[in-house]
Amino acid sequence: MPDAVPRRNGEPDMPYFDLAGARRKSLPGLLIGTLAGWAIFFLIFGLFAAPTAAAKADRLGFAAQWLLLIALLILGMTLIIAVARNFSPAIDPTLNQEPRCIDVSRRVLTNTVEQSLIFALLALAIAAAAPAGQLGVLAALVVMFVASRVVFWLGYIAGPFYRSYGVMGMQINIVMAVWAVIAVLGYQPFWLTP
Repeated sequence: MPDAVPRRNGEPDMPYFDLAGARRKSLPGLLIGTLAGWAIFFLIFGLFAAPTAAAKADRLGFAAQWLLLIALLILGMTLIIAVARNFSPAIDPTLNQEPRCIDVSRRVLTNTVEQSLIFALLALAIAAAAPAGQLGVLAALVVMFVASRVVFWLGYIAGPFYRSYGVMGMQINIVMAVWAVIAVLGYQPFWLTP
């Protein structure tokens, strides 16, 4: 493989990046993370009781209580990065001397905040529109979302191709977006119909 790809217009050469190879390396994690994550979800979702009251305020309160786990995850990630910076040259982040572990953790934190915002907004939309009896599934999704973010983080620290084991967090947001649209439109998802 060549070390650099020639560029046009007098621009400097860039290092060669094998995109197809990168995809091949990520595929096992994507498949295993997806299959294992959803298998665990289907094993645990019946363990979470839905709120008994059907009032919208009760449903929103139920969702907000479970969103606390995501807030604690973000707080924990922030504290770990702060402590790690205190014991490295990254104590002054303006010097750009962050060790790879801190750089990766900071990137994961940013991505987790982005994914968590989407998750929280969808969770509140679902809680407001879906019947109370379906919200136990929401609690299981919160648990799996937090677990997938931790797997994503640990995988990314091990190497960029291993982060794909935690891809389920993004998949959960896609499933929740579909569920939220269906619930807001007043329909019952077929997978939650008794």
